[in-house]
Amino acid sequence: MIKVAVDYDDTFTLNPALMSRLIRLLKSAGCEVKIVTWRHSIAEGNNILEMAAKHLEIGIIYCGGQPKQAICKYLGWEPDVWVDDKPETIPDRATLGIFYTHAMMREAHLEHSAEINNHDESHANQVGTKDSRPRS
Repeated sequence: MIKVAVDYDDTFTLNPALMSRLIRLLKSAGCEVKIVTWRHSIAEGNNILEMAAKHLEIGIIYCGGQPKQAICKYLGWEPDVWVDDKPETIPDRATLGIFYTHAMMREAHLEHSAEINNHDESHANQVGTKDSRPRS
């Protein structure tokens, strides 16, 4: 069974009618769907969230500001698919650390490539100022 985690704020709430249809479709295809939210369980306005979940007959996982993946894993429910407007709230710290390391390596590579390109352009401009005759 495919497990699907749907964020609430700015995902479900962006278009509740559409997201409700999506959730119903996923459930009819045999998926297990839960709302997994960054919210605390005692947050103001949870009654609206809880009514929506009850109406759709799905569960809610309140993460209390903690990485969603870690909380889900701790609770024994690990989603296969995430529907979330802020994917940075999903990974646990270990996974995020790996992503961060790879991102920093990519950024360093891009900065190095940009420096090489800037150096090449600067060198070409210096050469061009010494001899500005058109070449064929």
